[in-house]
Amino acid sequence: MASSYLVPGWHWYIQDQRLFFGMQEVRSADVSTFQPLNEWWGKDAKRGYCAGSVMSDADVKTFGVLNSLYAKDARNAYTIKGPISGADVSTFATEGPTE
Repeated sequence: MASSYLVPGWHWYIQDQRLFFGMQEVRSADVSTFQPLNEWWGKDAKRGYCAGSVMSDADVKTFGVLNSLYAKDARNAYTIKGPISGADVSTFATEGPTE
């Protein structure tokens, strides 16, 4: 029987030592260091991820989630659609619910 676990409330899961977001396998992920940060965002030792896609611009050492829709690192602020052009990372913040 295949080993798997679901991360409660999130779309991320691991099956047979492979990471999935929904039905999409996240082939570039390092399963041993992967951390789901919320239902959309995650990271491993080398990369940030949003909805199963690699965030090539993310600085994984400073990457953090602000809420369901926004995240930031030392260089960029992000929505679930990608980096926010022209955002001032030093002052970028979120307010209120995102649901």
